[in-house]
Amino acid sequence: SDRAAPSARLGFVLIDAGGVIAATAVHDTADGYHSFSARVPAGGYLLRVAAIDTLGRHGNVERPFDARVAASRGVRVSDLMLAPPPRAPRDPLDPLVDRITGAAVVAYLEMLAATRESLPDQVRVAMFTEAGGEILPPVTAELSRAVDPGETQEAMAVARVTLPTAKLPPGRYVARAEVLSAGVLVARVSRPFSIPE
Repeated sequence: SDRAAPSARLGFVLIDAGGVIAATAVHDTADGYHSFSARVPAGGYLLRVAAIDTLGRHGNVERPFDARVAASRGVRVSDLMLAPPPRAPRDPLDPLVDRITGAAVVAYLEMLAATRESLPDQVRVAMFTEAGGEILPPVTAELSRAVDPGETQEAMAVARVTLPTAKLPPGRYVARAEVLSAGVLVARVSRPFSIPE
């Protein structure tokens, strides 16, 4: 017999603080997973997601969030994202919400600046216990630069590094990135995560 999970239809709607739909889409998936991105103005939003499978089982969830990126020294730095390593280097990343179950995790962030010259030149990522004890000293991320396709044509850099997690015991941890320009700290961003039992 076929034990594969039934396919599902996923839909989302992103609503701004004024109640206006900022983005929406529907996606059919065989494995129950889907990731998406949307370009929206800074502000508060409510994300509503619903799913139904071929057996008629359904559910929904909503999460408020704030889409604002603070600028420091003329540079805007995104949240730090964590994702399992992709199967192939050019495959898109599928960000994790909290739990890490693999032997490694990719730490990723984006930086935007008005000119290419003002982009930071180094990003270091370290891991800590929830109590603040360092368990992995800072690892320097690989930087790749591009021009943001938006109307402002800002210079953009992506920092990405793979961190080992296989030897971490179950518990709560924090990945922390330091963004530097000519040795000066521009921003510090963190992402909590857990290793399950």
